[in-house]
Amino acid sequence: MHKVLKSGCKVEQRQLESAARLKRILIMDLIVAWRVMLLGQAARERPQESADQWLLDSEWKVLWAYMNPNQPLPQQAPRLRQAVRWIGQLGGFIGRKSDGEPGPIVLWRGLQRLNDLARTWEMLKNVGNA
Repeated sequence: MHKVLKSGCKVEQRQLESAARLKRILIMDLIVAWRVMLLGQAARERPQESADQWLLDSEWKVLWAYMNPNQPLPQQAPRLRQAVRWIGQLGGFIGRKSDGEPGPIVLWRGLQRLNDLARTWEMLKNVGNA
Protein backbone atom coordinates (compact mmCIF):
# COMPACT_ATOMS: atom_id res chain seq x y z
CA MET A 1 0.00 0.00 0.00
CA HIS A 2 2.89 2.31 0.78
CA LYS A 3 4.24 1.91 -2.76
CA VAL A 4 0.87 2.80 -4.28
CA LEU A 5 0.62 5.87 -2.06
CA LYS A 6 4.19 6.95 -2.75
CA SER A 7 4.68 6.06 -6.43
CA GLY A 8 1.11 6.01 -7.72
CA CYS A 9 -0.64 8.76 -5.79
CA LYS A 10 2.61 10.72 -5.35
CA VAL A 11 1.77 11.65 -1.75
CA GLU A 12 5.26 12.99 -1.04
CA GLN A 13 5.05 15.51 -3.88
CA ARG A 14 1.90 17.20 -2.54
CA GLN A 15 2.54 20.73 -1.41
CA LEU A 16 -0.52 21.65 0.56
CA GLU A 17 -0.58 24.64 2.87
CA SER A 18 -2.37 23.10 5.83
CA ALA A 19 -2.61 19.83 7.70
CA ALA A 20 -6.38 19.78 7.14
CA ARG A 21 -5.94 19.85 3.36
CA LEU A 22 -3.29 17.14 3.52
CA LYS A 23 -5.59 15.01 5.68
CA ARG A 24 -8.48 15.29 3.19
CA ILE A 25 -6.36 14.36 0.18
CA LEU A 26 -4.65 11.54 2.09
CA ILE A 27 -8.06 10.03 2.86
CA MET A 28 -8.87 9.95 -0.86
CA ASP A 29 -5.45 8.50 -1.68
CA LEU A 30 -5.94 5.76 0.91
CA ILE A 31 -9.24 4.79 -0.71
CA VAL A 32 -7.53 4.55 -4.11
CA ALA A 33 -4.64 2.52 -2.68
CA TRP A 34 -7.06 0.23 -0.85
CA ARG A 35 -9.01 -0.48 -4.06
CA VAL A 36 -5.82 -1.26 -6.00
CA MET A 37 -4.48 -3.60 -3.34
CA LEU A 38 -7.82 -5.34 -2.73
CA LEU A 39 -8.47 -5.85 -6.45
CA GLY A 40 -5.07 -7.50 -6.96
CA GLN A 41 -5.50 -9.69 -3.90
CA ALA A 42 -9.02 -10.76 -4.88
CA ALA A 43 -7.83 -11.74 -8.37
CA ARG A 44 -5.24 -14.04 -6.79
CA GLU A 45 -7.53 -15.51 -4.12
CA ARG A 46 -10.82 -15.72 -6.07
CA PRO A 47 -9.87 -15.77 -9.76
CA GLN A 48 -13.12 -17.39 -10.93
CA GLU A 49 -15.33 -14.73 -9.37
CA SER A 50 -17.21 -12.51 -11.81
CA ALA A 51 -15.62 -9.13 -12.49
CA ASP A 52 -18.98 -7.40 -12.14
CA GLN A 53 -18.60 -7.86 -8.38
CA TRP A 54 -15.59 -5.52 -8.51
CA LEU A 55 -16.11 -3.30 -11.55
CA LEU A 56 -18.98 -1.10 -12.70
CA ASP A 57 -20.91 -2.23 -15.78
CA SER A 58 -19.33 0.52 -17.85
CA GLU A 59 -15.86 -0.50 -16.64
CA TRP A 60 -16.02 -4.19 -17.49
CA LYS A 61 -17.87 -3.55 -20.77
CA VAL A 62 -15.37 -1.00 -22.06
CA LEU A 63 -12.54 -3.23 -20.86
CA TRP A 64 -13.98 -6.15 -22.85
CA ALA A 65 -14.54 -3.98 -25.93
CA TYR A 66 -11.03 -2.54 -25.76
CA MET A 67 -9.31 -5.90 -25.31
CA ASN A 68 -11.55 -7.77 -27.80
CA PRO A 69 -12.09 -5.40 -30.72
CA ASN A 70 -14.70 -6.31 -33.32
CA GLN A 71 -16.35 -8.84 -31.00
CA PRO A 72 -19.82 -8.39 -29.49
CA LEU A 73 -20.15 -7.78 -25.76
CA PRO A 74 -20.93 -10.93 -23.78
CA GLN A 75 -23.98 -11.15 -21.53
CA GLN A 76 -21.80 -11.87 -18.51
CA ALA A 77 -18.72 -10.10 -17.20
CA PRO A 78 -15.35 -11.84 -17.56
CA ARG A 79 -13.75 -13.64 -14.64
CA LEU A 80 -11.95 -11.44 -12.15
CA ARG A 81 -8.48 -12.81 -12.93
CA GLN A 82 -8.90 -12.08 -16.63
CA ALA A 83 -10.25 -8.58 -15.98
CA VAL A 84 -7.36 -7.77 -13.62
CA ARG A 85 -4.82 -9.00 -16.18
CA TRP A 86 -6.47 -6.76 -18.80
CA ILE A 87 -6.35 -3.82 -16.38
CA GLY A 88 -2.69 -4.63 -15.83
CA GLN A 89 -2.13 -4.58 -19.59
CA LEU A 90 -3.67 -1.11 -19.73
CA GLY A 91 -1.02 -0.13 -17.17
CA GLY A 92 1.92 -1.71 -19.00
CA PHE A 93 1.80 -5.35 -17.84
CA ILE A 94 3.09 -7.62 -20.62
CA GLY A 95 1.67 -10.89 -19.31
CA ARG A 96 4.30 -13.41 -20.37
CA LYS A 97 4.16 -16.88 -18.82
CA SER A 98 6.93 -16.09 -16.35
CA ASP A 99 5.60 -12.65 -15.36
CA GLY A 100 3.18 -13.75 -12.66
CA GLU A 101 0.26 -11.48 -11.86
CA PRO A 102 0.15 -7.68 -12.32
CA GLY A 103 1.56 -5.71 -9.41
CA PRO A 104 0.03 -2.71 -7.64
CA ILE A 105 1.74 -0.01 -9.71
CA VAL A 106 0.65 -1.37 -13.11
CA LEU A 107 -2.84 -1.96 -11.68
CA TRP A 108 -2.90 1.64 -10.45
CA ARG A 109 -1.91 2.92 -13.90
CA GLY A 110 -4.35 0.53 -15.58
CA LEU A 111 -7.23 1.63 -13.34
CA GLN A 112 -6.50 5.25 -14.21
CA ARG A 113 -6.68 4.42 -17.89
CA LEU A 114 -9.77 2.25 -17.38
CA ASN A 115 -11.47 5.14 -15.60
CA ASP A 116 -10.78 7.40 -18.58
CA LEU A 117 -12.10 4.77 -21.01
CA ALA A 118 -15.24 4.14 -18.92
CA ARG A 119 -16.01 7.85 -18.66
CA THR A 120 -15.63 8.21 -22.42
CA TRP A 121 -17.83 5.12 -22.94
CA GLU A 122 -20.56 6.68 -20.77
CA MET A 123 -20.32 10.04 -22.54
CA LEU A 124 -20.61 8.44 -25.96
CA LYS A 125 -23.55 6.35 -24.80
CA ASN A 126 -25.29 9.51 -23.60
CA VAL A 127 -24.54 11.35 -26.84
CA GLY A 128 -26.27 8.55 -28.77
CA ASN A 129 -29.39 8.97 -26.62
CA ALA A 130 -29.56 12.74 -27.03
